[in-house]
Amino acid sequence: SHTCAIVNGGVQCWGQNDYGQLGNGTYLSSLVPVQAIPAGSNVTAISAGFIHSCAVVSGGVLCWGDNTYGQLADSYSGPTLRHD
Repeated sequence: SHTCAIVNGGVQCWGQNDYGQLGNGTYLSSLVPVQAIPAGSNVTAISAGFIHSCAVVSGGVLCWGDNTYGQLADSYSGPTLRHD
């Protein structure tokens, strides 16, 4: 229900955002790309799951969106706008 792309070393996402899966700090859906991670952040990979997303940033991992089943690799269960 959403898509993300690496753009100039950052991430832009668009589509449905009911669980914060666009990573822009809101729950508002967008038909046009919104900034999830700023350009120049050294993003080398991105993966958009069903209602969550993860990116490899400078060798680390940054995830955001739904965490009902532990997709974000922390102990919180529910939507999360951003998880480092």
